[in-house]
Amino acid sequence: MKKGEKHPASLKSKQWITDSLLQLMEKKKYEDIIITNICNHAQLARRTFYRHFESKEEVIDKLVERVVQEFIDCMQGTSLLDVRTYITTYYRFWHEHMQLLLLLNKDSLLDVLAIEYIKRFSEVLYLNTKDMDSSNLNLIWAFCSGGLWSLLVYWITVDSTKTADEISDTLFSYVQFK
Repeated sequence: MKKGEKHPASLKSKQWITDSLLQLMEKKKYEDIIITNICNHAQLARRTFYRHFESKEEVIDKLVERVVQEFIDCMQGTSLLDVRTYITTYYRFWHEHMQLLLLLNKDSLLDVLAIEYIKRFSEVLYLNTKDMDSSNLNLIWAFCSGGLWSLLVYWITVDSTKTADEISDTLFSYVQFK
């Protein structure tokens, strides 16, 4: 194995730890979960946990970083100029991650995702606006990141039963984009 490559067993351990934390969050409050619970659930030693993470907060942080990177990768090929496709792709991505969103919201951890999302959303915008006038990009960034996020939060807190396409269609029918 080359230096810098991740060992498969190490990657599996990280995934088991992350999965265990999420599974435990389905049953109990995040604040009540301790490292021992996670290790027991994952059937791993505490030293294995600490080899990969410093805390359960870091597990959530790394998970959120990974999901936001997946989001950026997903949105990369979508043109901001094709607003309907952009919005639909956006909500389809988050619909695929609805369980995570609901868990984070249940335990008041949605702000962890929001911070990473806002920090990195400009990457999505940059990838999709290379041919646009840069003088107004900050306005577009603020509208897109804030508006789409606000509707996402509404979706998961009020009516998570709607599909991504229903959310997109509703938004698109009320806002006339040209």
